[in-house]
Amino acid sequence: MITAETLRIAASTPDLLAKQAIEGLLRDAATEIDRLTSCLKKANEQAERFERHWYLAKEDAERYAFAKTLEGQVVTIDTLKNLGAGALDDALDEANSDNA
Repeated sequence: MITAETLRIAASTPDLLAKQAIEGLLRDAATEIDRLTSCLKKANEQAERFERHWYLAKEDAERYAFAKTLEGQVVTIDTLKNLGAGALDDALDEANSDNA
């Protein structure tokens, strides 16, 4: 492992090969930092997407669980029959929040 002291000594040496080696190490380090930053950004995006889908699925599961109850069946059938699917979503959300 190259330490900071090794880099300091090599930088103070007028040897061209040592300076080139240090420059190569610095380029490699910068490349690795960029790669890791990219990986972290991708991981964060995936985690956020998973979290959004998780909460949406949980919301849907709660709404469907309510729709299976007797009260939920009455709300579901009447609303769907009279007002359509868009109104059904609103009615389930409202009825579900009333039960919470």
